[in-house]
Formats: sequence, structure tokens, C-alpha cells
Amino acid sequence: MICRRARKCAELFEIPLIGTLGLVVLAKRKGLIALASRSLNVLKTP
Repeated sequence: MICRRARKCAELFEIPLIGTLGLVVLAKRKGLIALASRSLNVLKTP
């Protein structure tokens, strides 16, 4: 429910939706994180 509302809000303000993986890749490309794989492993861990 919250996710659906957030998506509608993003669309209203024309904010692109890139998802978690896209965000990690973007952070890596901008040099904000050293290793994308480390961040993805943290996300995978329950």
C-alpha cells in the first residue's frame, strides 16, 4: 500500500523510479560506494 502511494507521488512530481539495484549501480558510478557487490550482499542478508 505504501509503495503504491510512493510510486504515484513520484509520478506526480516526475521523479524517475529506478529501484534498489538501480540506486546501488548509480551510487557506484558516482563514486559514492567502493563496491556495489558489498551493498548488494547486505541487501540479500535477512
